Amino acid sequence: MDPYTMKAEKMPLILEIPGAKLYGQEVDGMSFNYWVIDQKQELGPVLKGLPHDSCPCPHWGRVLKGQIDLTYPDGKKQTVKAGECCYMPPNHNPVIHAGTTFFDLSPTKEFNKVMKHVKGVLAKM
Repeated sequence: MDPYTMKAEKMPLILEIPGAKLYGQEVDGMSFNYWVIDQKQELGPVLKGLPHDSCPCPHWGRVLKGQIDLTYPDGKKQTVKAGECCYMPPNHNPVIHAGTTFFDLSPTKEFNKVMKHVKGVLAKM
């Protein structure tokens, strides 16, 4: 199998919570992530404790279906809808709407730090 070509649903399941699944694969220092959101996900509570209580990892991606709303510490807002490509700079706080699927590319080192934090918060809930 070509390590640079993958099917989203065949990637390892990284995180599963009620209403959301995250699949991912690391290739050459970048993480390719595929998100399937069945219930609205407000990620603010699991990002508390990170810098600015938001996600410090940058992401580049495309929303395939649905919508993501992001807010930033300076009050800036960003909405990404189905069919749109985007850059999510560090320090974003996302709300992912029900019925959303999207993929993103993220630097693995930063992404793994965020995931470790999120999993730790979820384990305490």
